[in-house]
Amino acid sequence: MSTPYASLSEEQRDKFIEGVSRHFPLTGKMVEQCSDTCGFEALSQNEVLYWSEDLIARFENRWAWDGIYLNTNEALPWSKELIARFESRWNWSRLPSEALTRLTPDHIRQIMSNEQPEKQS
Repeated sequence: MSTPYASLSEEQRDKFIEGVSRHFPLTGKMVEQCSDTCGFEALSQNEVLYWSEDLIARFENRWAWDGIYLNTNEALPWSKELIARFESRWNWSRLPSEALTRLTPDHIRQIMSNEQPEKQS
């Protein structure tokens, strides 16, 4: 028995996958299940995906860090910890204001002067 979507052309299937990747509220488990077919550039733009720092870490090498995708996604769980954990990945000129408001003046000074942040106990 064939599925009702078996007759989609490759182009239609690709557009469907991109649409789901960009606009559907996927969970981390769903991303894992479709990681071979999901478009990570589109996923990086998804503002209704159930984002977590662990999800970002799990697929760290697959996200679209360059350009305007992941860097500008205001739905990410922005925090000082998230920014620090992936500091070498961010396009710093494109971080959203939501991310920047999570930084303290000390963090901003440290980043601007290229100092290593002090570990908080």
